[in-house]
Amino acid sequence: MRDIPTSWAGLACTNSTGTFGMGGQVSVALIKTGNAITAGGTVSGTVAQIAPVADVTLPGQADSYVITPVTIVPLTCTTPDVNIPMGTFKTTDFPSVGSLSPNPAGFAIQLLNCPGGTAVSGTQSGQIHSIQYRIDPTSGTVVTNVAALTGSPSATGVGIELFNSSGAVFPLATATTLSGYNSTSGGSYSIPMTARYYRTGTVTAGPANSTMTLTVSYQ
Repeated sequence: MRDIPTSWAGLACTNSTGTFGMGGQVSVALIKTGNAITAGGTVSGTVAQIAPVADVTLPGQADSYVITPVTIVPLTCTTPDVNIPMGTFKTTDFPSVGSLSPNPAGFAIQLLNCPGGTAVSGTQSGQIHSIQYRIDPTSGTVVTNVAALTGSPSATGVGIELFNSSGAVFPLATATTLSGYNSTSGGSYSIPMTARYYRTGTVTAGPANSTMTLTVSYQ
């Protein structure tokens, strides 16, 4: 910004009476400063002021530029934690590599209060068009799509495999599109799944726990 020469003082309005249109425009943009918007709220208030140039005889003559309240809505679903009781099994329940625990443990991934809305005309703004989710095992996999166990001490020779509602193996570390999502109304969605132990080698007894991370992405 250049300094205004002091010789210009008083030259903007030379008449002491009357109303004069001075003109002025201010462009305002909201800037995202983090990876995710985690809470909603309202942004409002004064964003700029313009005062007479170098004129000390007109105190309080600044013009204020105020934006009307802008409501910020986080475009995310709520995803509660899920604890899955896997059950207790004997080593003899896994007769060979690839054997699955006899009783699947049912659970559901919940995507709650997902946002919806109407797109701004001529743009992609204001609306989520699709939602994808992926599950990543904290300790990686022991074989394809079989999550490694976590913790110590721990059983050996088994991992955990997930299955979708049709009984097909759920692909880990792979984005899956949420079916049935309504981009206009949003809503809450439940994804039914099951989990089973999968024998990967010589089985020894012990705790058999695993943790996984759910990541949800929006387009």
